[in-house]
Order: sequence, then C-alpha cells, then structure tokens
Amino acid sequence: MVCRCRSPPTFDSSLTEDVTVVRGNVASLLCIADGTPTPIISWLKDGVTLAPDRHLILLNLNTTLQIPQARVNDTGRYTCMANNTAGHASRHFNLKGSGVPAETQKYVAPVDSSVTLQCQADGSPPPSVTWHKDGQQLRESVRQRVLSSGSLQMAFIQPSDAGRYTCTAANAAGTDSLEMTPSIIIGTLGAPSIIVEPVETVVDAGTTSVLNCQAEGEPTPMIEWSRQGRPLLGNDRFSTLSNGSLRISSAQKEDTAEYECVARNLLGSVLVRVTLTVRGELDIVHFFLLENKYMSRCTTCQITKSINLIRLCNNPPPAFDGPQCEGTDTQTQVCKERPCPGKGITML
Repeated sequence: MVCRCRSPPTFDSSLTEDVTVVRGNVASLLCIADGTPTPIISWLKDGVTLAPDRHLILLNLNTTLQIPQARVNDTGRYTCMANNTAGHASRHFNLKGSGVPAETQKYVAPVDSSVTLQCQADGSPPPSVTWHKDGQQLRESVRQRVLSSGSLQMAFIQPSDAGRYTCTAANAAGTDSLEMTPSIIIGTLGAPSIIVEPVETVVDAGTTSVLNCQAEGEPTPMIEWSRQGRPLLGNDRFSTLSNGSLRISSAQKEDTAEYECVARNLLGSVLVRVTLTVRGELDIVHFFLLENKYMSRCTTCQITKSINLIRLCNNPPPAFDGPQCEGTDTQTQVCKERPCPGKGITML
C-alpha cells in the first residue's frame, strides 16, 4: 500500500514585509513556499494578477518577482499566492519608493536664454506633473510652461529665476518627487573675458617670471596654461597663482616659447597668447695677447649692448710665483658696432 501524503503550502513568515526601493533601481521580492506537492506561485498587485513583461520579470519558478527599473507606479501592495492540491496560502509585500532621485541635474543659463528642466515621469495611468520653486508651486505663464513630457520649459531667463526646483508626479498609484539641486545658476556676466592680459616678457636665466592672466565671468572661470598648445604638466617650476597668473621659477633658456592662457566656464572660453624670452649668460670668446694686452677683446653684445672684459692672466692665477696682472680682474665697456671674427660677435 502506497501512502500519498499531501500538505498545504506554508511560508516561513506570515508577516507583511516592507520593501523600499530607490526610483530607477532594481526591486526584488522573494517568495518561497513549502508544501506537497510543490506549490505553484503566482503574483498579484493591488488585487490584480500580474503577468511578466519587459518591465516585470518572474524568476526561479515564479518565486522571485524582479522589477529592473522601479518607477513611481510600481509602488503598492504585492501578494504572493501559493497553491497546490492540498490548499493555498498567501504572503504580502508593501513596495515603497524612497523618493531619492537617481541623479541631480545642474543647469547654467545666461540672462535672456532658455532652459528646459527635465522630469521623467511615467506610469499607468499617466501621472500629472507639478513644479515647485523654493517650495512654492509654479504657475504657468508665457515664460514658463510644463511640456507634455513633464519637463519645465523656461524662456528669457532672469536672475529672479535662480533657485531650487522640484517636480512632483502623481497618479492613482501614488506620488513621487524629484528635486533639482542646484537647478539653475544665472550667469549675469556670460562667457569669460580677460581683464588683465599677459605682456611679452624678457627675463634673465635663473630669475623668476610671472605671466599675468586674470579673467572674470559667471560662473567664475577656471584658468589653464599651456605651452605651444601642450599642457604644463610634470614641472615643479611652473605653478598657477590664485589669481590665474603663471609663475615660472628659475627660468631657463629652454623656457623661451609662446604660452597660452585659457579662461573657461560653462558658458564659453577665451584664449590669449604671450611670448616669454629667457636670456642666457653671456658667452665670452677669449683672444689672447692682442697688442700685448692681457684682456679678452671680443664677446657677444646683441642683448645688453655692453661687454665684460676678463683679465685672463689672473684666471687661473699665475703659477710658479708669477706676478699678478695689474688692475681689476674685470671691467665693462660699451660695444662698438664693428664685426668680430665670428658669427654674432662684435669687436672693440
């Protein structure tokens, strides 16, 4: 004799479970029932039987109800029904939305421009959308109107339009709100403009140089420097000051180049170029014993228009107790415009 035992479905808990989901995130409801034979699981929402679709997925023999992207109208009371030939049982879930937006949106708009604040709301039946600014409900006007998509379109933006905006979607299934923080920043100055331009600069090697570049705009522009189109990276001698100017420490001859200052904000950008020239140390060319003098006679003069004469018999000092040269070791004289034997050299 074979005994075919049957037992009605049971759950590990008969309590209603509250589940909270952030709008746009995945919601999962798990319902496992024991019984003989194995119970068949079905789902209801607010008393209406659910069927799987692209927005709602049933997994693992219907024991898991998954909503890939929770929407405002997905909130409500869900019922898990377990049935077999011995009986039936049910368990309930309350799905709630947290009201936290998936992401905040930031808008920057100059005066007299237009902007559209997005508010994606869907549901069945389609929800109605209302907008609030700083807690006060907005009334539609010639400049402000709510589109069929729920977005708020604003024309001829004025400074008084700056503030915190909230869109609220509601239908028979419930309500949800999305706060725009910060929502609008009004740009009264528009795109950046340079108020202190850098000027062509000539410095000596080893000194510190500052290329000025200051800009204004709304929002406050960021200033970036580059050299012949390439960012100034990995060089500790280059630093940007708080006012946007470029500081070059211990300038070197290879720093000679054209530099670009770019002021940029969300409304635009402006660029200005400047040339920096770094002068190297004077290269002295020695000619010995000309006219029985112990002085060098030629040096480069293109930059300073003067030369340093070096008394060569003292550099290095005389050996074997030789006499010192008379007079100072160096003296400076104005260059004369006669060519010295060699390219780029003048002669006294």
